[in-house]
This record gives sequence, C-alpha cells and structure tokens, in this order.
Amino acid sequence: MSTEGVFEVARALVEQGVTVGIGTITDPASVHRAAEVGASFAVSFCNPRDSCAQRWTPVCSPSPAR
Repeated sequence: MSTEGVFEVARALVEQGVTVGIGTITDPASVHRAAEVGASFAVSFCNPRDSCAQRWTPVCSPSPAR
C-alpha cells in the first residue's frame, strides 16, 4: 500500500458509517490490520486459501492452472 496513514483514515471513515475497502494489500499482517480498523473488504494478490484471506470471503479467485 502506498497511502500513508491508510488504516487511520479507514477507521475514521468506518466510524462515520462509510463502507471501506483497503488494497492492494501484500502481506497477511495488513489484512488483519484492515479487519481490525473495520474495513469491509480487502484487495490482495493473496491466495484465497491462505490464512491471510480467512477474514473475508473472496469475491473472485484465481482460475485453475491450465
């Protein structure tokens, strides 16, 4: 993620009733942090079967290898 203070901004928006998503998340710790601040979804290159994605149901998942 390249936005400084993204988690603090997300928390403030969630407290105002805004549905917030955070991305692009590149590590499991950031997925958990996003959930902690109340994000409704995360955008990530994480494999949906990995532990970092267990907080949300994937909207889409990678296609099987051909």
